[in-house]
Amino acid sequence: MKLSIIIVNYNTKTLLDECLGSIYRNPPTDDFEIVVVDNASEDGSVELVQNKYPGVKIVKNEKNLGFAKANNIGIRISRGKYVILLNSDTKILNSSLDKMLDYIDTHPSVGIVGPKLIGEGEEIIQMSWHWYPTIFKEAVQKILAPQYISKYKIMRLVVEFLVRKKRNVELVPGACMLVRKKVFDDVGLLDENLFLYFEEPDFCMRVRNAGWKIVFLPEAKVIHKLGQTMKKIGKETLIIYRESQLYFYKKHNSKLQQKLLRLFLWVKFSYLKLSDFSNSAFYNKILDMVKNY
Repeated sequence: MKLSIIIVNYNTKTLLDECLGSIYRNPPTDDFEIVVVDNASEDGSVELVQNKYPGVKIVKNEKNLGFAKANNIGIRISRGKYVILLNSDTKILNSSLDKMLDYIDTHPSVGIVGPKLIGEGEEIIQMSWHWYPTIFKEAVQKILAPQYISKYKIMRLVVEFLVRKKRNVELVPGACMLVRKKVFDDVGLLDENLFLYFEEPDFCMRVRNAGWKIVFLPEAKVIHKLGQTMKKIGKETLIIYRESQLYFYKKHNSKLQQKLLRLFLWVKFSYLKLSDFSNSAFYNKILDMVKNY
């Protein structure tokens, strides 16, 4: 089998339906399989897949295992030479899968390929590749965040320039990531210590350190309904995000970078605690985590 498409789902029934429909409308030329790993959804997602897409293999987890662990379940049972990790808030466009597969097939040194992520109107809404997280690089990436791209023309023009041409990059988003199956044999699966967030930079860093190239391929385009999969999870994701960020910095970055991050988080959330006293208990959770990490 040429391709395994793995989709992790958590209470995104409508988005999942649109995503699966887009794959079947725009399938790759070669044989493929779809594996949906459901993290104990309660919105009828599993029943939707079973009734409407009987050819899709579905794994039903008894609880929400997080993004990394759920993807790893799908990777372990996948049969394809290549694996695509795909968010449920994406839509595959015509020939995009073939373009990605053709490129990685003809470039044996490439371990990962990422497409251009666009909005429903095919507009640029986000960066489709990123740098490894450091204090400085994260600051730059915040400036190029989607809210600024949509608000300021200069930011949109900068991002349009950066995603115009094919290039070797440090990492691509996990919204749509084509991975050569051999890469998992070389570097291992996603780090299951990361429940959510920072899985992609961790994995991509290990892939590049093992000698594989990561390529951004703008000829392949995928619609990304940015952030839709996270809407129903709530503000507790902020704690998960910061915990994953601290873990990543401790695992990959220098002692100085770790100290700078903790200092930044301490100042930021101490200020928020003072200015938003009604949520002080919430901010205390983050401050305690920063202190004890």
